[in-house]
Amino acid sequence: MSWLDTLQIPSGMNVQLDGNICKVLLNNPKKLNPMSIYIYQALGDVLKNAGKDNSIKLVLLTGSEKYFTSGNDLSAVFQTFKEHGSKDPAQLNSPFKDMIDAMIDFPKLFVVGINGPAVGIGVTMLPLADFVYCSDNATFLTPFTKLALIPEACSSYTFAKIMGYTRAKDLLIGGKTLNSNEALQCGLVTEVIPKAQFDKVLEKKVRYLASLLPESVMMSKKLIGDEERDLLHRVNERENEKLAGRWLSKEGQAVVKQFLSRKSKL
Repeated sequence: MSWLDTLQIPSGMNVQLDGNICKVLLNNPKKLNPMSIYIYQALGDVLKNAGKDNSIKLVLLTGSEKYFTSGNDLSAVFQTFKEHGSKDPAQLNSPFKDMIDAMIDFPKLFVVGINGPAVGIGVTMLPLADFVYCSDNATFLTPFTKLALIPEACSSYTFAKIMGYTRAKDLLIGGKTLNSNEALQCGLVTEVIPKAQFDKVLEKKVRYLASLLPESVMMSKKLIGDEERDLLHRVNERENEKLAGRWLSKEGQAVVKQFLSRKSKL
């Protein structure tokens, strides 16, 4: 029995150990591969366990069919607030914070394959990955200020660092949608791959990265990232303190009521 057999993998997510590669697939294409507190918990657990497994050199995260991910499953979030009212949102947000902490601490290679549009957390997590390959039909959107939300996954720091304050504000506050080439120019992705060749080329890239000498890879990654690891944990903590209360704010409650009202009319 492997550590994977001991984890609770939720619906909408598949995990496979393929030789020295751990492949994680967001797999709920009918809903555009949304992420939930259960997926956050499971992905965090996968990263923690794969990081300790000497046989695993790399974790790959990608999506099924047309979308990478539509971001946080807002239907589930709003339903939770409908059922539990003003229950402490920090408790509901804990699996998300833990997943981001696991990304920050992951000692091996974390690769993301953006097979289509990415929304919210599907975008903000990207600077925490080591390599990001995207299809040329991919788009990148962070619509936080339309949902009474704020930057997450350390993006309040990482976006400004890699692309400058002006572009970071255009994405995180203005809600600008980037295409694949703009994402490449911003430093969000490593390489753009033609859609027709995406799966084949991604597999080749991942196999190559998994063939590199593991001690050299981990030591190099540690040298590159060590200076900022504590900072990223502090940013994650700060963002989550603010994020936890957004749904209970006047703006957040208005968004929740609007969503639930719209759903009740369907």
